[in-house]
Amino acid sequence: MHGARKNYIGKGFFILADCKSMYPTIIDKYNFLSRNVSYPKKYSQLLKERFNLQKKNDSKELVYKSIVNKGFGASGDQFSLMYDMRQYHNVVINGQLFMTDLIDKLDPHIELIQTNTDGVLFKIDEKDFDLIDSICAEWEERTGLTLAFKYYDYVYQKDVNNYIFIGDKIEAAGAYVKDLNLLDNDLPIVNKAIREYFINGVDVSETINRSDSLIDFQRIIKADIIDYGGEYLYDKVYRIFADKYGQSIVRITKGKKTKIGNIPDFCRIINEDIVNQSVPNWLNKQWYIDLANKRVNEFLGVKNTAKNDSVVEQVSFW
Repeated sequence: MHGARKNYIGKGFFILADCKSMYPTIIDKYNFLSRNVSYPKKYSQLLKERFNLQKKNDSKELVYKSIVNKGFGASGDQFSLMYDMRQYHNVVINGQLFMTDLIDKLDPHIELIQTNTDGVLFKIDEKDFDLIDSICAEWEERTGLTLAFKYYDYVYQKDVNNYIFIGDKIEAAGAYVKDLNLLDNDLPIVNKAIREYFINGVDVSETINRSDSLIDFQRIIKADIIDYGGEYLYDKVYRIFADKYGQSIVRITKGKKTKIGNIPDFCRIINEDIVNQSVPNWLNKQWYIDLANKRVNEFLGVKNTAKNDSVVEQVSFW
């Protein structure tokens, strides 16, 4: 069911209709639990308890969520005692047919923006909200599934896996714009610059030039062996930075040199602690600005050119 309007930029009244605990609910309602389970009623009890804890905003709900989801995943795992591909396919196929049916009922009244496994994003005229709500309610009654609505005012969508939705809350997904953390912190300044551009209308160069923290500019690469300006290194994981005067880096695979994607022509490797280090004079911030502009252009559907990758088509409603 994954599909999206490519390079969609929109303003208006958007609804993300998400099906709550879709596959576990289908398993419970339609008796699609693995036939190898001795006491299937236990699964129903676990799912019911998960929903009760969810209503109470109890963090233990996450434990039950994991258990009921694994009850589905295990039926498709050939190494599990719950392995049962007939039931696994029953869940998946019926789930996607249910979502297709929902889209079919909504289609005459909406602009469809994105579909995924358990949700649909669409744009409507606000005056049609009661109609849309009634269509969804009828679908819930008929299927036994439950929808949760989220509302957004702006949508910036590169493709089905990369997007920013802006409303009361901001939802961002995809390598270019997702939230990063200390364990997943590759090119954080580029992600921040792209988010600031779309969310607050800040030029990417302003965001990047304003940062004085070296860790914001790290690019993490993994390779068993690299050639670093003629020197072979074997650390397997490297923190690299764009350097005005640095060395080239290539990966060594089976004795052959291969290029590494999304790295500057001239790099510097710093694998020691840099948490409190400020930006040095040798850092080439322009490389990060060019990369951020290139990725913004990919969101907008603007063709990047070799002569000028920094051209950005300004969003019309900023």
